[in-house]
Order: sequence, then C-alpha cells, then structure tokens
Amino acid sequence: MAFTLCQDPFELSMMSAVVLLISTTNDDDWERELFIESSSFGLGAIAGSAVTYGGGALLTFLVVATPIGWVGLIVTGVAIAGTAATASVVTNNLVKEDAGGAYDWIMNWVDSW
Repeated sequence: MAFTLCQDPFELSMMSAVVLLISTTNDDDWERELFIESSSFGLGAIAGSAVTYGGGALLTFLVVATPIGWVGLIVTGVAIAGTAATASVVTNNLVKEDAGGAYDWIMNWVDSW
C-alpha cells in the first residue's frame, strides 16, 4: 500500500482550510481575507463538483448508448475532468475578485443594526 498524505477529498479540503487560516491570520484585515479566500474556495469546489456530477450522467449514457462506449467513456471522461478543473479555477478567480465587496456590504449591514 502506497503512502498518501490525504486519503479522501474531505481530508484535502480540511488541509487546505488549515493552510488558508494560517496564511490569512498574518494580515491586519484577516477576517476580510479569510472571507474572500474561503468563499472562493467553497464556490470553486461547488462549481467543479457540479460539472463532474453532470458529466457522470453523460458518461453513463455514452456507455449504454454507443457500441464503442469505452472509447467515448475515456475521451469524454478526460474532457469532463478538464472542464471541471476549468470551471473550478474560473469560479475561484471570479469570486476572489468580488468577495471583498460582498464582505464590505455584509459588514455595513451588520453595523447598521
């Protein structure tokens, strides 16, 4: 059995969260940075997962519907993995750009109470 640092995606997510927490607590405005980083990480993961689950349904259909389903399965699987990674990275970057404004709006709303 090979040694792996993370056994499942949940462990990888938790390790990422710990590294994120450690890296943002050095800033003066660490709450804002933590909000931005965690929002972009979470929504990027959701976007990648959505593409993966949608692609899984497509792969099931390809295996059943075509006589050369295994070829379609491999080619489409690689395409889905690339699309999921792209969706995750793009969503991460878009949220990172706009999450600061969302944080400021939330904090102004809370301060108005």
